[in-house]
Amino acid sequence: MATDYFVSAVFGLPVPEDLLEAITEAALTAADERADRELDDDFDEDAEPAYEDRVEAVLERDFPDFHKTLRERLHGTEGVTELHWTGEEDDRPGRCETGAGEWLYGVGMFLFGHQQPDLTPEFRKLSEWHTWVGCG
Repeated sequence: MATDYFVSAVFGLPVPEDLLEAITEAALTAADERADRELDDDFDEDAEPAYEDRVEAVLERDFPDFHKTLRERLHGTEGVTELHWTGEEDDRPGRCETGAGEWLYGVGMFLFGHQQPDLTPEFRKLSEWHTWVGCG
């Protein structure tokens, strides 16, 4: 059995503490909903959305103003800046500067050089690089 390793990079900043409560509630709801689906006879692990995507779906459904509030407070750009999760500690082959289990708001750097995102000057000033290595 092979293990794939990956490097992730986000230009952004941690989600403020007071907004983490909504993410935590959404994560718990997403976990409960997945547990319910796992009881179905036709449950397909490979067809399940990724953890971040499940949490995002619950945020959009149950906390409709969450992203608007996050964009306004952190000077994000709609359709460009988004939530990123740094993964579980058990999925890391070694120590990384960015901690496990953190929610970041920013731009994932899976872009080519000519694809510079449209970021506000305020966001650029507040943001920094967050990097981590994972395996899975």
